[in-house]
Amino acid sequence: MKNLFLILLMGFGISASAQSANKVDKLYRDYLEIKDALTTDNSSKASAAAKTFISTIASIDSKTLSAEKSDALKKAASNIQQSNDIKKQREFFYGLSDKMVELANEHKIKTGTIYVQYCPMAKGQWLSDKKDIKNPYYGKSMLECGYVTSEIK
Repeated sequence: MKNLFLILLMGFGISASAQSANKVDKLYRDYLEIKDALTTDNSSKASAAAKTFISTIASIDSKTLSAEKSDALKKAASNIQQSNDIKKQREFFYGLSDKMVELANEHKIKTGTIYVQYCPMAKGQWLSDKKDIKNPYYGKSMLECGYVTSEIK
């Protein structure tokens, strides 16, 4: 009976770990929605995507995402959500992207290759699921400014 309990407990731990990993994957996909909205100069879509991002953060347990990182991500996303000024949203995106790059390097995100990209004009980095540059800091005005600095697999 004790062995059965241990097996069930281990299975639950694996399941909980898999659920946490799936939530980090979802957080990355939510981040991409914010990035894509900024890329297309769509402040209302960026705000809506930031709201979804914040909801996803709230569903991730503290063993997966530290309170410090969670708070920093929430703060940046909240600022994006509350603003309707695309320039301000892009300013807040710097901090969000820096924390997301850290998170992507710490956790195995199972959505394929993640490209860390950088714009020398904006002096900012971001994550992308595509190798092609679509710059969220300048949007349509300088859409292809930047380059891939690394790949996370």
